[in-house]
Amino acid sequence: MPSTDPMYIPNQYDQYPGDIRNATVTFVNRDASNAVLCVASVGLVSSSDTTVGTATCTSTPLTASSTAGGSQYTIGIIVGGFYTRNMSVDDQVINVYIPLSNFITGGGYLVNSSSSGLYPGASGQRTNFGFNVKYNKSGTNLQGNINVIVRNNGRVYQIKGNSMTSLVVNYCPLPGEPGYQISGCNTPVSPCTGNASATCPIAATFNGKASIQDITDPVNPISIDGNATLQVTMTDYGSPGSFDKIAITVWNKSGGMWFSSNWNTTRTIEQLLDGGDLSVH
Repeated sequence: MPSTDPMYIPNQYDQYPGDIRNATVTFVNRDASNAVLCVASVGLVSSSDTTVGTATCTSTPLTASSTAGGSQYTIGIIVGGFYTRNMSVDDQVINVYIPLSNFITGGGYLVNSSSSGLYPGASGQRTNFGFNVKYNKSGTNLQGNINVIVRNNGRVYQIKGNSMTSLVVNYCPLPGEPGYQISGCNTPVSPCTGNASATCPIAATFNGKASIQDITDPVNPISIDGNATLQVTMTDYGSPGSFDKIAITVWNKSGGMWFSSNWNTTRTIEQLLDGGDLSVH
């Protein structure tokens, strides 16, 4: 079975890989003590190659928090049968959300190129993320959550936050386009609307508190910081997200930086998504 571990070298440890159809794949919810979502058998991609297979199954329903407007799930992949693998480096983040107004959401991944901090993502490896942030109906209480998975040469770190302190949305069109205002726009300016596009992107910044854990061993996570400061900036260029950008920064209480998704020596700058979509409403 192909590995999602960037450090994996095919057949490095097994000269007799056998028939991958003898494997089973179990998808689990890492956030719920590895609760089983579904179990899949493995089928071949090509009948002439018994070492490469795929596995799919239908999960038990994953719900979205009505309070936060959505929920993130850390999905683990456990291989069994004649094979064995249970590594947090394979974990993925799934974002389930309820479409609402005054709401930002996103999910996807970056391929690290200039990550920095005390716990950076290794160059060439993925950083997965998912988030939902919104104000309540009265506009007085900010609610939301975020889940980020960072990989660094065999170590895996998880950043989670559910205490958001501020959200700013800028609806201004691009400089040079009709309606552009250098001071920013807290509501859409004609000809732009509340829906992002290539000429009318919507930018957002949110801040909050976060925790960091080393989850390399998913059974024995190690706490690093339970009261870190988080900032996320993003620009939504409309669906399907091919031009969307995001920047994620986490600081410790001493002012040091735990993690930057894309550091340019002075600040974290937004990076084009390698997969996924961002949406500002």
